Amino acid sequence: MRSRLAPVLGLLILLGATSASAEEKTAGVPDALIRELAGLAGARGQGVGYSFMESRFWRLSRTLLERGTRADFEGFTKHAKPVVRAMGLYCLSLTEGEKAVPILRRFLADEALMDYQPHGCLTFVVPVGGFAWHLIQRPDDLSRWVKRTPSHLDEDARMAMDLEILSGDDRVGLREIVAGRWSWRLKDADASALNLGRLRDAWPGSKPWRILKALGRVPPRARSRAVLDVLLASLADEKLSRRARLAAASGLTRETREEVGAALRKARDALDAGDPARPGSRMLHNWNLRKSEHDRRNPRLSHPRSLLLYVDALKSPSTTQPSPEASKRRARLVDGLLRMSTRMGQFTEPWDTWADLPWALRSAVADIRYEVHFRPSAARALTDPEAARILAAVDRHLKTRE
Repeated sequence: MRSRLAPVLGLLILLGATSASAEEKTAGVPDALIRELAGLAGARGQGVGYSFMESRFWRLSRTLLERGTRADFEGFTKHAKPVVRAMGLYCLSLTEGEKAVPILRRFLADEALMDYQPHGCLTFVVPVGGFAWHLIQRPDDLSRWVKRTPSHLDEDARMAMDLEILSGDDRVGLREIVAGRWSWRLKDADASALNLGRLRDAWPGSKPWRILKALGRVPPRARSRAVLDVLLASLADEKLSRRARLAAASGLTRETREEVGAALRKARDALDAGDPARPGSRMLHNWNLRKSEHDRRNPRLSHPRSLLLYVDALKSPSTTQPSPEASKRRARLVDGLLRMSTRMGQFTEPWDTWADLPWALRSAVADIRYEVHFRPSAARALTDPEAARILAAVDRHLKTRE
């Protein structure tokens, strides 16, 4: 009897050992860790706050890097919580190197918002796609005490990626991050290297109007003189296509300098020629509106640039206080946003740097709602019915552009 049972018992013991080994490999990340991670507000680094303490996100990442596998991290990227997806991307960036770039690029389109505090005391609100972009620039973005790891991409590849992002109309939150960072990339010292030919070499196969549209979206506060010179030279260049010159003109409507107004007036007739919509005159009109609002320091939402100012004002504690004055102020601001949602049809040309207005309005609603995480009183900034009206107008408009 014993001789017959021995092989069976041996097989059972072997299967049990194999099963236990498989369980250890697949159960490397306990559910408790994932639940703890899902309860965090966002990605924070190794040295945050005044005392540069290690954040819970960063400490969890050390444990996950020791115990998790590529399959675990890829599974995180499919999680419903933005912070869990961000952790998956972070771990993949550190463990897979350049092999992580395709998945990081795919997540550039993830617009779910989360907190982002790489170090120090400042906390930013970014889309998951913005965090993925940071990881492409620097894989160890959250580590403070290590030597800076080189980017996954070379300079030209990163520039091509950024130009593609800036020229698109969606992914508004990501574009704001990229546009702001160009102030560090394009210094006046780089003026001799920054020209349309150089940018076309960095982004092979691109059209000049898309490059100029991308440059035109770099905000004036982040522009070097070199960027402004490229836009002005392109506007004046009669050898460029009309669409490229219009893209440059549209980007220049963000400026308030008199030399820009003079350049737009000079190019107006050539841009208007043969087009009943008279886009050159419209660009000059938009510049005059922006200049007037800048000089008065009193935006009235007559220019899309004012949208960001209205959103910031809506989120302000002075607007969300339970007082009659605050209620009146809030009502004026919300009315301005609703009126802006009726103007989307004025900015639909593919070369227009303001053609992202529908996505900007959608992003504005999400941004205002996210503020509730910091201040519950921010819920009074925009009611659900008001937000629904804006989003419905955006959806209706986007259907007409399909």
